[in-house]
Amino acid sequence: MYPLAAVLLLPGVTALPVAAQVTIHIPADRPTIQAGIDAAGSGDTVLVSPGTYNENIDFKGKAITVTTGAKQFADAAATIISGASDGYVVTFHTNEPATAVLNGFTIQKGHTSAASNQRRHIDLGGFAYHYKQCRL
Repeated sequence: MYPLAAVLLLPGVTALPVAAQVTIHIPADRPTIQAGIDAAGSGDTVLVSPGTYNENIDFKGKAITVTTGAKQFADAAATIISGASDGYVVTFHTNEPATAVLNGFTIQKGHTSAASNQRRHIDLGGFAYHYKQCRL
């Protein structure tokens, strides 16, 4: 599925293919951010073009970067993930490593929990290092 970047040769060891890191462009390569996440492998980047994406996303335990390419906080205004269903808009809750990163988005329309009247934007699974340059 992924192109081979190199073949590792070690004495006494059979050649092992090493997968190249892939950049998946949204919406050019995949129609939604979640489809890009689903297609991504460890170390890959899901690069999202400016616009509004009406969906909820889940990193599903993957060590990937989902980014707009934002370098500063103000850049987050150009790309919006707007919750399309009940619950958190972005979920990091399947043992994602510290290398799983969301960068450069405005996160909005996290649906309210009727019981607690709480906005639900990002479920970090207890780890704040997963997102950068994001507006909530």
